[in-house]
Amino acid sequence: MFAVFVVTTAGCMGALPGGDDAGGEPLDDVPQGVDVIMYMDSGIVQDEATVETMNGLIDLSKEQNPNYDGPGSYEQALQEAENESDLDIEGFQSMLVFGQANPSGQTEYAGAIIQTDWTVEELQNAGDGGMENLEEDSYNGVDVYVQEDELTGDVTWFADFGDGKFAVGPEGVVQDVIDTNQGDAEPFSGELRNAYQSVEDGYLKAAVTVPEDEFSDQAASGPYQSASDIEIMTMVYYTEGTDMNVDAQLTATNETAAGQLRQDVDDSVSALNLIAGEEPAVQDMIDGITVEQDGSDVVVNFQTNPDQIIALMKTFQEQYQSGGAPVESVDGDRIEVAG
Repeated sequence: MFAVFVVTTAGCMGALPGGDDAGGEPLDDVPQGVDVIMYMDSGIVQDEATVETMNGLIDLSKEQNPNYDGPGSYEQALQEAENESDLDIEGFQSMLVFGQANPSGQTEYAGAIIQTDWTVEELQNAGDGGMENLEEDSYNGVDVYVQEDELTGDVTWFADFGDGKFAVGPEGVVQDVIDTNQGDAEPFSGELRNAYQSVEDGYLKAAVTVPEDEFSDQAASGPYQSASDIEIMTMVYYTEGTDMNVDAQLTATNETAAGQLRQDVDDSVSALNLIAGEEPAVQDMIDGITVEQDGSDVVVNFQTNPDQIIALMKTFQEQYQSGGAPVESVDGDRIEVAG
């Protein structure tokens, strides 16, 4: 489907080549009421750390699967994606995804604002067609393209704001984006926006406001019951050469709750030692995780590199093949193993 094609193409590839500023973050187009916001910058896909990691994973697949028939390299995979789409993938700049999470953790209200160098005509001609049921219309002065999935009946709207900016999602979601863009509705604000804007720039940025009923009673009484005290979570991913960094912040309801949350996160990190074995790269990866508390905030910093990621994946696969038992829970200094 045409309208889903853009999101699928960008999502499957993580992001696509482009400038670091990549059109900025169109926060003033995001409707009120969302509790999830995530930004993906296109520079990630040709970043040095990304290229090295992806090539390492492909080499690992070749090594462990004699019947491997995938791309010979990451660069080849990108070229094949471009050939299949008939789009210049360097024209993709950024994607801002937003939504509302229901108590079960599934997203019911979700959409994306995409910034590109493409025209709507280029998008219409991309891929394998599937344009037979496309309807052109307009809403609140904005051109929209509507398509219904013949199998599911789901309707997807694709709004063209011009200059390569598009909104994709269900009818009501895209209408909300259009109304917000046109000044007929207020953009999202409050704690979520403040939290998101407090995060440093990176290839990936996200902020989530956790609903009070997000965790069930069963989850709240488990080994990580402190998760039910999380109010807001933020994260950013960025690189420095081949060093790959993730900075996350978990804001709890109060300082006491944050103390228990910090302990639970520490226990989770300790559990990783169970699979580390004597593999130095994996142990170095675990050592790259730091957990600190600052009042009601728990700050987690993680630094790794492509060699460590490949070593970890190899360790996982070797344990799986040998029937190694997974971690079930961690309680203080005690680690329980399933099976």
